Amino acid sequence: MVTLKDRSADCGAQGEPELILLLAMSRNGCIGVNNSLPWHLRDDLLNFKRLSSEHAIIMGRKTFDSIGRALPNRHNIVVSRQSGLDLEGCEVVDCVDRALESACAWSLEHEKRAYFVIGGADIYRQTIDRAEQMYLTVVDADVQGDAWFAFDDTAWQELARREFHQNDDNDWNFSILHLKRKTQ
Repeated sequence: MVTLKDRSADCGAQGEPELILLLAMSRNGCIGVNNSLPWHLRDDLLNFKRLSSEHAIIMGRKTFDSIGRALPNRHNIVVSRQSGLDLEGCEVVDCVDRALESACAWSLEHEKRAYFVIGGADIYRQTIDRAEQMYLTVVDADVQGDAWFAFDDTAWQELARREFHQNDDNDWNFSILHLKRKTQ
């Protein structure tokens, strides 16, 4: 029997699970305000659930706090510097590198092709250069907030785009982009 620790050495090899960023931001790069999303987009939440269910997800402790619980049907990994933190339904690690190793190993063990980073801003900054793909929701609004995301869009190729319109379930118009890192 191969253990998670034994298989984590395979992560990063060709054909192994890919790291994917999953996030929503406004046109001006806002991803949060007061530790919460500054919008309600039901269709985006449904897309998030569809993509991340049955996969490993990585988040910072503040993102976990904003959600308030482990997300069901996922292997929740929370990055926190708080020693001895115990969060029900979550694996808690002390750094992004350990989170990535654990998510990749879990994905290998469960025969998943991907694992996801779901926030917050600092975790995105630490993982953007390692991500192969990104599902980026762009909200058609300029929003004031206290958490931001920026990236070099010239390094990414758009594979697909879906447009959504403001309605009773969605505060604003928005697009969901599937991006893949360009090869050098």
